[in-house]
Amino acid sequence: MARKKGKLARVMEEFEKKFIISTMQKLDWSRKRTAEELGIPLSTLKFKMRKLGIYEIVPGRKRKEES
Repeated sequence: MARKKGKLARVMEEFEKKFIISTMQKLDWSRKRTAEELGIPLSTLKFKMRKLGIYEIVPGRKRKEES
């Protein structure tokens, strides 16, 4: 059975998403520079972007066509 996220987990996820997005905006949406600025590996940033739904809002990013 899937466990429901608690309030703290939801608030922390929302903060993390907003923080990553604002950092990316300041750095012209560069993933590499954002990862460096945040002090995390690029692979971790990509994982977080996928998990938090950030890829959907990246300007100029090609979206996969739905089948």
